[in-house]
Amino acid sequence: MSTKQQTLKAPISFSGKGLHTGVRVNMTINPAEANTGIVFRRIDIEGQPIIPALCDHVVDTSRGTTIEFGGHRVHTIEHVMSALWTLGVDNAIIDIDAEETPILDGSAAAYAKAITETGLVDQQAERSFYHVTEKMVYTIPEKGVARLKCPLVKSLKGASTSLPYTKEPMNASSTFSVCSVPSTVN
Repeated sequence: MSTKQQTLKAPISFSGKGLHTGVRVNMTINPAEANTGIVFRRIDIEGQPIIPALCDHVVDTSRGTTIEFGGHRVHTIEHVMSALWTLGVDNAIIDIDAEETPILDGSAAAYAKAITETGLVDQQAERSFYHVTEKMVYTIPEKGVARLKCPLVKSLKGASTSLPYTKEPMNASSTFSVCSVPSTVN
């Protein structure tokens, strides 16, 4: 695992329909400078507002993940974010001409394939890491869900529990275990 931040070697474009809106959308994932994080740029709106893909900007998770910043939203970001995270992209500017990402085949597979084929480049900036040192529990009692992040748990790859922590969006250098358990966990 690289300790350097990474971005794409070249832009990657996708077209399709939004799953929930049915609107035709074009989306290009562009390389970005170090410390940019993952951001969406709504090129269909005057001024091309930027919506950072940060958990602080998540406003809805009922049928997908929706982020909002400055009154502008992007819906159903979870598939592209999953591919970016998993494959190690720390910095990207995602140009999108509608309010929802293209659903493609309904998974992250097409995104992951394109990212893998395009490749990544290391950047000069180092990644920052947050190390989980104590049990953390997040619950949504009305949904019957609890999530645990436990120290010293090994991932399937055998890596120790750590995840990057910056004010930037999450990235693929994370290795941590998250267990879904009944919300009765204390």
